[in-house]
Amino acid sequence: MKTIALLLLAFFCISVLNAQKEPFEIQNSQRIEKIINSQWTFNYFSNETADKGYESPGFDDSRWIAVSLPHTWSTYETTGELHPFVRNVEESDNLFWWIGWGWYRKHFSINRDFYDRKVFIEFEGVQKYCKVWINGKYLGNHEGGNGSFDFDITRFIKPGGDNVLAVAVNNRQGDDFKIPPMASGNFSVYGGIYRDVTLVLKNKLYIPMQGSASHEGGTFVTTPRVSETEGVVRVKTWVKNDNLQDKNCTLQTSIVDAGGKIIEVIKSDTVINPAQLIMFDQTSNPVINPHLWSNEDPYLYRIYSEVIDKEEVMDTFTTPLGFRWFWWDYKEDFLYVNGKKMVIRTGNRHQEYPWLGNAIPKWITVMDYPDTSGNLNYSFIRFAYYPNDKLVYELADKYGIVIDEESPNINSRDTTVEVQEQQMKEMIRRDRNHPGIMIWSMGNETNHAADSIFAMAEDTTRIITARGVSDSSAVAYVILTEENGQPVGTQEVMAGEPAKITLKGSHRKITADRGSVVIITADIVDSRGNNVYGANNTIKWSVTGAATLVGPSNYESDMNQHNQMEGAWYIDMPVSNVIRSTGKPGKIRVTVSASGLASGSFDIESEETQPDNSFIIEPILVNDGRKPVIRITPNVNNLNDVPHEIKLTYDEFNITASDKNEFAAIIRDYILKNNSSLDTATVEFKTLTDIFASQLINNDGHLIADDYNFNVEHYNNCRLISGYINSTRLHPLFKEGLKKYYANSIIRQGSEKNGGEEMNWLNWIPDGGTVIISQAGTSIAGIKGAIVTGKHELAELIAVVYPTFKNFSEEAKERALIFISKMNPYIHVTSISEQSTEGDKEMITKVSYTAEKGQPILIPLLKFISE
Repeated sequence: MKTIALLLLAFFCISVLNAQKEPFEIQNSQRIEKIINSQWTFNYFSNETADKGYESPGFDDSRWIAVSLPHTWSTYETTGELHPFVRNVEESDNLFWWIGWGWYRKHFSINRDFYDRKVFIEFEGVQKYCKVWINGKYLGNHEGGNGSFDFDITRFIKPGGDNVLAVAVNNRQGDDFKIPPMASGNFSVYGGIYRDVTLVLKNKLYIPMQGSASHEGGTFVTTPRVSETEGVVRVKTWVKNDNLQDKNCTLQTSIVDAGGKIIEVIKSDTVINPAQLIMFDQTSNPVINPHLWSNEDPYLYRIYSEVIDKEEVMDTFTTPLGFRWFWWDYKEDFLYVNGKKMVIRTGNRHQEYPWLGNAIPKWITVMDYPDTSGNLNYSFIRFAYYPNDKLVYELADKYGIVIDEESPNINSRDTTVEVQEQQMKEMIRRDRNHPGIMIWSMGNETNHAADSIFAMAEDTTRIITARGVSDSSAVAYVILTEENGQPVGTQEVMAGEPAKITLKGSHRKITADRGSVVIITADIVDSRGNNVYGANNTIKWSVTGAATLVGPSNYESDMNQHNQMEGAWYIDMPVSNVIRSTGKPGKIRVTVSASGLASGSFDIESEETQPDNSFIIEPILVNDGRKPVIRITPNVNNLNDVPHEIKLTYDEFNITASDKNEFAAIIRDYILKNNSSLDTATVEFKTLTDIFASQLINNDGHLIADDYNFNVEHYNNCRLISGYINSTRLHPLFKEGLKKYYANSIIRQGSEKNGGEEMNWLNWIPDGGTVIISQAGTSIAGIKGAIVTGKHELAELIAVVYPTFKNFSEEAKERALIFISKMNPYIHVTSISEQSTEGDKEMITKVSYTAEKGQPILIPLLKFISE
């Protein structure tokens, strides 16, 4: 049984060395740490339990995909779903990706020279419940997705031999342990090992990991007395002896300023018995005129802890220190820091990035902070609704940002008290030394917040708050923009016609590791390079070389999407995607294309590096023979299966012409020369030559073969669908409208329509019915067989054709509107969410169905929409 001895200073022989202006040198210790995020295998099983033998060292995982951490299975990269947390908010919506188990396996070996070391495996975050094995031996489980935890694996390790770490992860909302969050809330919960995993080798006299709920470790640094003139530092440090004999232990604690100069050294000596965990409690002499930490001047000291046995350093530990004092004035609703009222400019932060979910690399987090602190000028951040990666608190200390760190208790669900206590311990113990953290939040928008007694038992130096379902709050936040309350204006440059796509990337060189990702941003510019504001062309991404797309290959604007039902992501340019290294070195090229525009490309070099295998050896995994996790395949048409009415080319065009008509004539002649049997009177051919002419005039007559073929492939696909439209028995005017719609959508906009699916949709539309056109006036020259009206709402159009529609029940009307809108591509469905007028907080969504002017709308026979 672990024993904690809380020893008073009287038991120690303590010496305090006053201020020394000598540079501090970190002594070598016997601690070795290695992040082991690379070379894992992964598989997901939707309907199996966690006990299927996958933890066995002898299990063959050579067919499982190879991944690097951080990793999640809950994103498009695995599921193929654009909006997994819109379509499948609750696990009952789609059990497949919610209730199953994600399995991770990792092979490694440890150099035989370190057979006498303690070996620990440390996890920074696994969402949201997991079970862990080493070499087939069950180590235990962990409840909760945001806390750190570790296992002592010393007695199970094979020195010099192959070791297998296996982790089974479950992300159920309604799990057996009632782990918060238990339902959909204001953030997405991605399943997987989404933070670092570290292998740590230590001497048997060591400082345990800080942040575990099952044991104490690390340090707890406070400033019991602090002012502008002096500050006193108290440091609690936990040291454990796993030797078989007593150890005469010296703990040397050094306070060091930001310049590396030693301010003070405190030494304490005691005897630690075998298997005993000791807490050293040390207090410094007053530090005179301490450099205070604040928003304006985030000055950081460091605490260096050295565990010494017979003058040899066994273990070391580093802790941040900031001198500051603060309080919340409840009458004024203001935070005071160092005696000064603090102006709070704030927002919330989540650990999430498009297409990556919560499994984001460290550099993205680092990238955020100059913008958060400098451009947004934030002085305060609420980390809602869960503890973030520990890196964000280090950055907050550095940039002078005050933090409200929150436990994951959200929604009024009956969570387990034991789990809540565990999560509070993990949060506070891990992050208690950061000067930027001034508030611990017990929960948000819930009547089941964690009991504040759990926080008080760990730390009495912070403000403790919770936010209930009544929306009352113990702490109010003041959110400001500029000093005068006015936003900063921007000056737009008047752009010309869209001409080409430009690409920017976060990196030109990456490490050949599956965890290496690059953010690529695409924009549409005119011929002078000016951004075309509001451009929302359909774009297609492609990657060649040693990388794959993390997001989808096709971006089609969701400008008119029913957001609450389908979700929305791409509205207009610029827009980003993410690519991931395959783990192989080599050149990578990302290309983005759009109809009628010159494509853009971005080149990346994937560089091979030699891993450090001097202490811990990780076998390199190859990709050959591995099968991806079963996923939903996106509905993207394979254009290679479409008959080539117009042949592809290898030619590159550099044409000189005086205007668009001349460009159109030249490209028209080129197409006909190589495809003599074309019907040039079709709407598809006219659309194709028009976009070619625009592309040529906007790019000084230059057109590469890839861009020519990109547009031709869309033409061929459109002609396949157009031919099927001609074979149907639909109304002639409606047919012409459909062909015009497809020509615009596929050829001009570049939409990747699946020919087979479109034909199935055309078969679904009933024969017969009346065509009605929304247009000012009462007649349209040359059009017969259609009703023309000045009305534009679909319900009004139906009533024009069938006056009895006005007497339909509201339910029957809604059914008819949905049915007819699905038949007609020129009916635009929009939804607007408004606050309820009933005094509650419910949002009411109003849906409108509007006909596009001048386009044929088919109203089916009455029998298809009658009550």
